[in-house]
Amino acid sequence: MNVLIVDDQLEILDIIKSFLDDEGINTHIANNPLRALEILERKEVDLVISDYNLPHMMGDKLATLIKDKYDIPVILASGDSYAPLNQSIAEFIVKPYDFEYLVKTVLKYKRIESPLHLEAS
Repeated sequence: MNVLIVDDQLEILDIIKSFLDDEGINTHIANNPLRALEILERKEVDLVISDYNLPHMMGDKLATLIKDKYDIPVILASGDSYAPLNQSIAEFIVKPYDFEYLVKTVLKYKRIESPLHLEAS
């Protein structure tokens, strides 16, 4: 599974990356939405975790672009309980992060995205 993490706080990117790497999940990081869109053009990504309050573009707008173009689920995180939600957002997580909960949420998508291998009879 490949996860793209988008946050303008580098220490948050590093912490989330470390937690997910420990679970064997491949991670890509972007410190702004424009960089995230560049990564999505070049890399295979199964899930995006994005902060809501980002430079250049808010996280809900980024989620809509990602859903429309790539049909990838987006987990939106915010310290603001009033962050607008839309149909492009698969999950909403309140910051500060509960990293164990975040990992469990990501692993839930790993199970959903795993292909079923059926043996021929």
